[in-house]
Amino acid sequence: MKIKKQFTALIIFISLIPILCVSYIVFRQYLISADRYLTEGYQKIKRLDKNKFSNNDIENIEALFKDLPRDVQSLLIDIDGTIIYSTMPYYTLESKVTNEEIINFITNSASRYFYQITSPNLDRKGTTLITRTLRKENPFFVRNLLNFLVFVFFIILIIFSLIMIYFISRNISTSIVKIEKQTQELSEGNLETPVFSGSKRELLHLNEITSILDCLEKMRLSLLEGQERKNKFLMGISHDLRTPVSIIKGYIEAIRDGIISDKNEIHDSLCLVSTKTNQLESMIDTLISYMKLNTSELRASLTMNSITDLLKDFAKESEIMANVFKRNIVCNIDIKKEIKIPMNVDLARRALENLFQNALRYTKDNDTIEMISYLENSNVMLIVRDTGMGIDQKDLKHIFDLFYRATNSRREEGMGLGLSVVKDIIETHNWKINVISEINVGSSFILTIPYDESKQF
Repeated sequence: MKIKKQFTALIIFISLIPILCVSYIVFRQYLISADRYLTEGYQKIKRLDKNKFSNNDIENIEALFKDLPRDVQSLLIDIDGTIIYSTMPYYTLESKVTNEEIINFITNSASRYFYQITSPNLDRKGTTLITRTLRKENPFFVRNLLNFLVFVFFIILIIFSLIMIYFISRNISTSIVKIEKQTQELSEGNLETPVFSGSKRELLHLNEITSILDCLEKMRLSLLEGQERKNKFLMGISHDLRTPVSIIKGYIEAIRDGIISDKNEIHDSLCLVSTKTNQLESMIDTLISYMKLNTSELRASLTMNSITDLLKDFAKESEIMANVFKRNIVCNIDIKKEIKIPMNVDLARRALENLFQNALRYTKDNDTIEMISYLENSNVMLIVRDTGMGIDQKDLKHIFDLFYRATNSRREEGMGLGLSVVKDIIETHNWKINVISEINVGSSFILTIPYDESKQF
């Protein structure tokens, strides 16, 4: 049962208790009420002949029949033998009966009925009231039993309501305590313990809390994964930074200690130190740039610029770079008109450079790199395709993760930031990127860049 339904049930059961109590009181009053036991046809008394009976007599007769239970049969006979009122078989109103007939009737049925003969206190003297009840039935016992059963029924309902209130309240309270405990664990940085370690049966009783705990568990795993990635990154960056630092330190100490004394060797060593220093500076700049990329100020700096000009200019630069690295380059920018979109030109260029540099890095001499662009359904499509080593399928879903380095790229220098930067830039511009790759066949990075037709001039 959902928490919302549990609260609804709780309110119903809480409201039900006073309603049941009031209902029992009202029902019991009805059971013991004099009106409940009026004899059938009592209203006929009101139609008595007022010429024969005074108003006082009629009132006394009404009071008399009010006191008679429903299961009592009665016969009211006038002084002249006229039947005024009857609930006994064989006797009808306005008919005549003699004393002898009455005596015979009572004698013949005395074995089955208890009879009582009284003379009501009326102004019209001589009126006789005969009442009878079955000998085998005890109306008072039946009445008391009914009262008892009604009482038990209401008591059971009230007890059931109290039990349901207890269990629902305990379930809601337990759920809240559980989520409070688990969030406290997370707030204290305890990521090793699963958010919920109870049984599946316990989970079923938590309802919406289950969803919250499930989200907390996913958050815990995400935080744990991020922590592991951070640790791997710190180890990796420590190794990557230590390597050029160790080389620089080694050659400087060798020159200082006179181990390297030849001028040519000193020159070559200083050139190597300069190269490693530049490499170290580049790695630090990459880290700083990545941190800047995640600031809100940079994400908000999007202005209308020509994506057509950017792609054509970058294609020309790529042709020059590919020739230097002895790669075959094919550029086909098939965009006949100028398309303007909101973007940060520097960021967009950097994303393209990272994709192209990856293509250069993971291809060999005389491999082919393609840059193809065209319009499709109000989108500028850009494909950067290469015939390099490709990406393993198990790595494809992780290549945009921060600090992740695919299996084939681990022998290369780098920190696993390049494609993460590309992904962040793409998302900043509300673009999309997909990857298709196959080992030893090559990779294709497909950018989908939407544009608004109404904003083109």
